[in-house]
Order: sequence, then structure tokens, then C-alpha cells
Amino acid sequence: MTKPSKATNRKEFIKTLGLGAIAITAGNMLSSCDKGEDDNNTGEHCGTTDETTAGPYYVPGTPNAVNLNFQGAAGTPMKISGTIYGGDDGETPLANVRVEAWHADDSGQYWPAGNDNYSSYNPAEVNLRGIGFTNSNGQYAFESIRPGLYPGRRRHIHWYIVAQEHEPIFTQSYWADEKGTAIEAQDGTDTNTEDCRYVEFKDDGNGGIVGEFDIYLKKS
Repeated sequence: MTKPSKATNRKEFIKTLGLGAIAITAGNMLSSCDKGEDDNNTGEHCGTTDETTAGPYYVPGTPNAVNLNFQGAAGTPMKISGTIYGGDDGETPLANVRVEAWHADDSGQYWPAGNDNYSSYNPAEVNLRGIGFTNSNGQYAFESIRPGLYPGRRRHIHWYIVAQEHEPIFTQSYWADEKGTAIEAQDGTDTNTEDCRYVEFKDDGNGGIVGEFDIYLKKS
């Protein structure tokens, strides 16, 4: 099966979102995948997205939220979007995939810094986490703020992806401009990260940043 054009998908995505949702122009959408030469690389992406630890602060039962920063924490505005792929060929956009994301605040603190069920916390204690679903073109989008550096880690976003007939996956994405730096060298978690989990964020022209992270799932 031929993979649909990402440019076409983005146009349909913007139409689908409509007023009040996240408007992301095609010029702001930048692929996070670099071509490599290992056996897991298809020539267009890195293959199935690698799984990694959920980390210590995964909170089950987090509410649905396209704007992860629903408490209005200070920080650099961030928009991140992408497409979830799977199917028999591994390259079919998947609709209605549950996409959960969470990350630290601007100072590197998690809200909450715990892993109990969401119902165990006062709602005011919870921020910078939420659940969205892909549209008919397999695309998702979140608004938030750029996370700070959590002690001992490079800058990152946590993900938990659940799709019918596919293996669920915990993974993490990283900042491309920290690749190969001293910040990355001191991070002993999730080493040997494939290129496609490094997201190249760009200025959005309004004081924020925008990036794209595509995820490839394995059939169950």
C-alpha cells in the first residue's frame, strides 16, 4: 500500500480541526525522521518506533486534553503534532488512536511528581499531561510549553500510544539540538535512541516552537 502524502494529510488536518483548535501551517510542520542505513530503516523512516520506560511519573486516568497546559504554567509555548502509522504494511495512518503525552514544566518539575491514579490527586496538582485521539488521517496535535531539564535527563516528552490490533507502546521523544551534547551524554536512560525520536523544533514566529513527531506501531 502506498503511504499517503503528508502534505495532503496536513491540509485535511487543518480543515478538520476548524476554529478553536490548533492551527499548524504546512511550513511549520517539520519531519523528525532522518534517513539511516540500519536494517530497521525503510528509507523513509526508522521503522517501528522503539519502546522505552514510562518513567516514574505516569499517572493513569489522566483526562482528555488537547491543551496539556490547562493550568496555565509559565514557559515557552509549544505545539507538537504528528501521524500514527501501523497496519499490515506498517505505514497506514491509523484513526482513533489514543495518544497520551506528559512532560516536566519549565523548571523540570512534574505535576504531579507521583504515579497514583488521577483520581487520587487534587485537580490543581495535575498539569502538562493529557490524552488526545488521532483524526481520520491518523494525525494528532497538542499544545503545551517546552519542558525544562529534569535532573539527569535530556529534555524529553513521554508518550503512551494505544491502537486497536497493535501493540501498545511507551516511548519518549527528544530535542534534536541536544543530540550529541553534554546534556545527552549524562543521560543514562534510553540510550542508543533512533534518529526518528529526535524532534527538530522551529520557531513559530510568535515566541513559541513547533515540531512534528511521527510514531510507527507494530501489529499485535
